[in-house]
Amino acid sequence: MSATRFLDAKGAGFGEARSEEVGGAAARPGFRFGFGLGAGSGVGFESGSESRPVTGWGAGSLSGRWFHLASRRLPWSGRNGARGFTLIELLVVIAIIALLISILLPALGEVRRQGKIIVCRSNIRQMAIAFVSYANENKEAVAGSPTTSGHAALKGVYNGTAMQTWDYLGPLLEHLGSEQVIEPEGTYNDQADASRADRLNFYREGLKSAVCPENNILAKPFQASTPWTTGRMLSYVTSTQFTSIEVDPPEGAGDRLKRIASDGIDRRFYKPFLFRVGTLHMKGILFEGSRYKESKSEPPDFDPKIAANFGGIFADVGPWFRESAALNRQMAPGEVYGEWNLNILDPRRYAFRHGSKSSGVNAGTSGVSCRGHVAFFDTRVELLDDAQATRPDYWFPTATILNINNRKLKAWNSTIRDFPNQTGASGQYNVP
Repeated sequence: MSATRFLDAKGAGFGEARSEEVGGAAARPGFRFGFGLGAGSGVGFESGSESRPVTGWGAGSLSGRWFHLASRRLPWSGRNGARGFTLIELLVVIAIIALLISILLPALGEVRRQGKIIVCRSNIRQMAIAFVSYANENKEAVAGSPTTSGHAALKGVYNGTAMQTWDYLGPLLEHLGSEQVIEPEGTYNDQADASRADRLNFYREGLKSAVCPENNILAKPFQASTPWTTGRMLSYVTSTQFTSIEVDPPEGAGDRLKRIASDGIDRRFYKPFLFRVGTLHMKGILFEGSRYKESKSEPPDFDPKIAANFGGIFADVGPWFRESAALNRQMAPGEVYGEWNLNILDPRRYAFRHGSKSSGVNAGTSGVSCRGHVAFFDTRVELLDDAQATRPDYWFPTATILNINNRKLKAWNSTIRDFPNQTGASGQYNVP
């Protein structure tokens, strides 16, 4: 074997093997590299030919002598002696992949949630458009009222369209000519609950355009049994302030004079017609709700009676009301249970489902974590937090008088704080 080797005074050396005989055969060119450890020693590395690769480590003195300690092909080397992955390198790659996944998965989850919000927004807007279209072709009547589309149900008769007095979905679908909702003659019994239960199940599972993609909440029947079953809670709710007249239930939401005396509210002989609603761009026709969600700990339920009172399955007094069964804010900051550390799901989440998922399980969390859509009579849609949605101006017809005789609005504490004039701080208030 012949080679040229260099070693400086500190023990660092470099050599290049020009030829090498191994077992009598001439080897192809290889190379050596050495570095010094201290002033009187050196370490060398040597790799050999393609036909017989040699790897070795050695310690050399100042004379530059090399000692072979290993000369064997590694089991994971390629045909040409190329080294494969070591265990450490594989672990590093796996760690990098795991890190990338941990970074990307939350981002992908957020993108998916944003997509669901967009679908929900589209669904509720399409229904708002249907409300206006229905009114335009039905002498400006507002659908979902016992005195308009629910008149037959008010008499205890299921006409194949409205399964309850407050049902707005059936009348809107019939108005739009949906074949899914029009019952073939003779296929339903106007006195039996089975047909109405089938209709409700269709709303809950078959009518995807009326379902919020983030609504996986189950509601159980209230004081009712077969054929009524537990199923998906309806996603969108109307306000009885726009769908009822001022008489006692079930036809209305409360006698006018009684409400003036007890609640200080006068809707001025309102009737559910579009021209009586008032300023359309600031009046809410639909909002994301959880009907009924009265208890802070119990899951939602629904009243299946054909002439159910106070909105039934489809309507609620409004988000402003401190006893609302569609947007229960008892555990919101500043409310009755807002400072309690209750390890239960905040009931706001049943209605306003689009907020942060990382907070809001316990009481006292930010209202921004609970967000939901509100659709207005001019068909625009806004994504609001649960406190913003309680603004009284949104939920009463124009010209309604509030806080009569110092009877302040029975609103949430945050609503009283955020909207003082509307809730009685300055006395009587005329809704614009």
